[in-house]
Amino acid sequence: MKKKLFISTVLLCLVVFNLHAQEIRLHTPPGYNYLYTPDNIPKGSEGSPYLDDWKLADIKLKNHKTISGVMLRYSVYSDQMLYQENNVAYTIGAPDSISEILLSNKVFIYREYQKAKKTKKGFFELVLDGKVSLLNKYEIELIRANYNVALNSGNKNDRLILEQQLYLQLDNQIVPLDKKDVLFEILQDKNKAVKDYMNKEKLSIKKQQDVIKILTYYNQLQ
Repeated sequence: MKKKLFISTVLLCLVVFNLHAQEIRLHTPPGYNYLYTPDNIPKGSEGSPYLDDWKLADIKLKNHKTISGVMLRYSVYSDQMLYQENNVAYTIGAPDSISEILLSNKVFIYREYQKAKKTKKGFFELVLDGKVSLLNKYEIELIRANYNVALNSGNKNDRLILEQQLYLQLDNQIVPLDKKDVLFEILQDKNKAVKDYMNKEKLSIKKQQDVIKILTYYNQLQ
């Protein structure tokens, strides 16, 4: 009798454990078991490596499933999306399986892109979706301390500075919008119309709202 009771108890525990594991798998993204290693940032640095604090988010996967109500946080410094389970931080270990993430009224996508003649992968904010889309890449620049004791000037601590770079996406091509030539190359089939519109409205590629207007105008052209 004792032996049967012991076996029944073990089986019950296994069922409970499996159900709990299934629940975790259902409510957390792929790669849920990648423990997050804190960014290697010098102690005493000013600024934050994160875009924001922990926020509720929805993750849409490429298999058309949605994981809702996940606590997420974007580490800009390491370009990793983190999520929280039982107060433990994990790194999403399979970002290629993600279609988009809805976080803090922003849409994030994970894409391959070109930077300094190198192919990279990372998260972008999707600012405008269309034939030509506008993406925003958040980046952290680490500025080392430069305090001069003799002159009593400069900064005593390293600083983390949040920066943003706009990118254009046409099909699978993603390029940084760092000069007008890039814009006109991507929009080459409607260059004259776009240039006339920019001159008329006095728009600049240095202002995000202006670029949104330019691309909105271009995307509606036939």
